[in-house]
Formats: sequence, C-alpha cells, structure tokens
Amino acid sequence: MGEKVIPVVFTPDEDYMLPTCVAILSMLKTKKKDTKYIFYFVISNNFDKKYFKYINKIQQIDQDFEYRIEYIDNRIFEKQKITTYHLSTSAYYRILLPQILYKYDKCMYHDGDILVNADLCEMYEEDLQDNYIAGVKAAVRHQDTKENSELMKVWKFPSFDNYILSGDLLFNLAKMRGDDMINEMIREMEKGFPSEDQDVINYCCYGKISFLPLKFCMMNRWIYNNALEGLKKQVHTSAEIAEAKDKPAIIHFAGANVKPWNNLRTAYGEQWWKYAKEILSSEEYHQLYKKAKNNTSKRDWRYLREKIQVFDSVIIFGYGKIGKELFSVMENWQYKVVCFIDNDTKKQGEFFRGCEVLNMQNALNKYKEAAIINASPKYKKAIRKQLINEGGVSSVRIIDYAIKNEIYYMSLSPKWYAYEFNDLCVKMFGWNICNSELDILM
Repeated sequence: MGEKVIPVVFTPDEDYMLPTCVAILSMLKTKKKDTKYIFYFVISNNFDKKYFKYINKIQQIDQDFEYRIEYIDNRIFEKQKITTYHLSTSAYYRILLPQILYKYDKCMYHDGDILVNADLCEMYEEDLQDNYIAGVKAAVRHQDTKENSELMKVWKFPSFDNYILSGDLLFNLAKMRGDDMINEMIREMEKGFPSEDQDVINYCCYGKISFLPLKFCMMNRWIYNNALEGLKKQVHTSAEIAEAKDKPAIIHFAGANVKPWNNLRTAYGEQWWKYAKEILSSEEYHQLYKKAKNNTSKRDWRYLREKIQVFDSVIIFGYGKIGKELFSVMENWQYKVVCFIDNDTKKQGEFFRGCEVLNMQNALNKYKEAAIINASPKYKKAIRKQLINEGGVSSVRIIDYAIKNEIYYMSLSPKWYAYEFNDLCVKMFGWNICNSELDILM
C-alpha cells in the first residue's frame, strides 16, 4: 500500500503559531509510517514571518511532512464582529478553504489548541456522503434548555439537532465549491453570531452535517469527571464516551482559562509542555513557563488576598458578574469595597448592596489610596493601560484578577484537586487548611 496523503489546515495568528506547532509535532509523533500530512497555514497577509521559526524547528526534528503557506487578505473579514475575547478574525479563515484548497476534494481542519494522540487516517477517511462537513456533536447545544431555545429563536436556527463543534472538522471541499457555500457563509458571518465561526458553520451547513466519534474532539474538561454522562439528553453513547476518555485521539483545550501555556494545572498540560520543550530554545521555554506560572497563580484567591492585605480599601473595576462575586468575597474577608468603576455610562450611578458604580476619574479623585482589582478578563490590558495612562495610577495599586470559572475546575489535572480545594477555603473563609505540601506544588 502507498502513502495516505492528508491535507491538514490550521489558521493561526501570531499568538497561536507556537501552540499550532505543538499540535503539529504531536501529530507527527503519533502518526503511522504510511501517513503523510501536508500542513497548510492559512494566515493573514501581514503575518509576522519570524514565527515560522517554530515550524522550521519541527523540520529539524521530523522531516516526514510538507507545509504550505496561504495568505488571506483580512479586508474580507473587516465587517466581522468577534465577541469571544481570546479569538481573532483568523477563526473565520476556514470558511475560505474550498477556494484555497481547490485541488483537493476534502481536507481536515484543526484549531491550534489541541494535542493529537493517534494517527488521524480514521478521521480523514470518514464517509461524508453528500454532506458539507463532519465534526463532533456539541453535547451542550443538543440539550433542551432555555438558553438554547432563546438562541434558536433570536438567531433563527432551525434546530440544534445537527450542531457540531468547529475546532476539529472534515471538509467536503468539492461539495462546498459546487454549492457556492463560501459566499453564503461570508454573508452570514457579518450578522455577529455569538459563537462566531461555529454558529456560522452550523447555520449554513444544517442538514448537511456528518458526525465524527467523540474521540476526535475530546475536551480536556470532560476527561476526569462525569459531565457528559450527567447531561439529560445523551448524544454520545457510553462506549463512545469511555473510549474518548481512555484513548482520546484529539484533546482540545477549549476555553480561555484552560490553555496549557496560560494554566499549568489544566489536564494534559504536562504533555503539551513536553512537546513545547522540543520546539523552543531553553531560554524561550523558561520564559514562557515562568509567564504561565505567573498567570496560573494570579487566578488563586490566596494570591488576591495577599495582594490586597497592604491596602485599607478596595475598588473593583468592572460592574459585572465577576465584579459582584468579588464584592461578596471581600465582604467575607471583611475588606471594605468603596466603589465600583465601570466605563459603561448606563451602569454609572447604580448601587450594589450600598456600593456605588462611578466613572474612573471620579473614583480615583475620591479614593486615592485604594487597591484597584481589575475584574474584566476581556478588557484586562485595556483597563490597566487606561488606569496608568489616563488615571495616573501606580501599577502597584492595580491587581489583575481572572476568576476561576466552572470550565477551569472541570479541566483540572487530578494532581491539583487538593490544592484547589484549599484555595476555595481561602475564598469562602479567608484561610488555608494547610500550607505545607500543597504550597510546594507551586
């Protein structure tokens, strides 16, 4: 038998070039001898070429692959809205694949935040029949919930019974070209769907979608718990779930708080770092690991408590769900929150349990010594810049905080369970259970 040639597409921006190359190295390490991957990087025409050093490093490790660069004119997507803060316009590049890979009848697409643990011929050889695309069912979207009903109503989805995850896909390029699906998807993407490219693909391809086994897009948040089994409406069989947990072909780090390069506690993160170490220089590796360690610790309640101890009072920047939860935590710790800050003029003047929402300048004029907790992950950098440049605030007063959400806890590596339980006690009661072996882990 001859080689099995598989075209594989990634669409990274500069921030995702290293993770994408980690994904590629994992694919090369786990493929069969007769599998030949041809990797396509579909990138912006102003992509900084210095990031190609990572793929060039992989060629020094393993030469059994080819890669191509395809450039995209970003003006095609200038009307597109991106609401998910860790995504960029490059998420939409996959829509153009039928045109870009015109010499292929089908191709495989993957996000860059994955690890591959098996040869992907089985996925590539899935029979698409007359369908446009194949992916893994998005189990949460298939549930009969109020949220899903509202989404269907507002965005005019016929149903979510075909809805798939968009991170690991098989494209029927020939069928999509024949039915001019590119223009249809470009028209729909300008509407600003809440789940961006994933909604557009599911909306436009509805009724022409095939389903892949769960193991080809196994979220790391599902591996060490019974979240999937606990759903009211089961869309994956018990055997399928068991296989995906035991032998996941593709592990997907979906969610801003579970990327291994930002979170050292995420499940399968240690495996990601082993591959990264092969690609990076020693200095690059240690710098990136140090940054990840710092980002990881900043999510801890104990970190926040230690930071605010030197201040008499606190301002919370961000009058939203996170800010309100932080207010309750401050109450538990008996710290005084003097006000909220929010740039939304509609929120200014409101009160939360007696605490007023002010604009930035009024708050800074009134409370000159208070610590300022930056409670808006989406605008963290912009808020810090605003406080320093416009407000003249010393960086010592600004405390960035990224709250741990449900996905964070679901995605934990089991070795961190005890540590996180201890940290939750800090949140609830203001004290640690112990400070010995648990602290050594950090």
